[in-house]
Amino acid sequence: MANRLFKEVQSLDSEVKVLYGAVTFGASGAVSSVSANGFTVTKPAGTGLYTVTLDDKYGALLSVDATLFNAGTVANSSIQLSSDFASGNTFQFQFLTAGVAANALTGQKLYVTIHLRNSALARKGGG
Repeated sequence: MANRLFKEVQSLDSEVKVLYGAVTFGASGAVSSVSANGFTVTKPAGTGLYTVTLDDKYGALLSVDATLFNAGTVANSSIQLSSDFASGNTFQFQFLTAGVAANALTGQKLYVTIHLRNSALARKGGG
């Protein structure tokens, strides 16, 4: 455990929640494991397409950060959100290689951080 004096996350938005985890992929881009609290990741039909389902409903999706770990091999070059926040608890992302949809590679790992808004209060500044 880190032996530091950590503080709460500060934001101009009310009730910002942060979820994070890691997803490991198997053969043909299948999800082989998800180590996360508060969400799961599954692979629906579609090349390189993945669905994130949150365990709870939230007011808004603020941001998603995703970092690929390749263990020294050349792999997918980017990830993009491919659907907006739907029903307060799902969204989709897609892997791309040279701008073309491609499945995650066997053994590839994705670290995910999701920032969510858990409030119906108006955003500061009117946004």
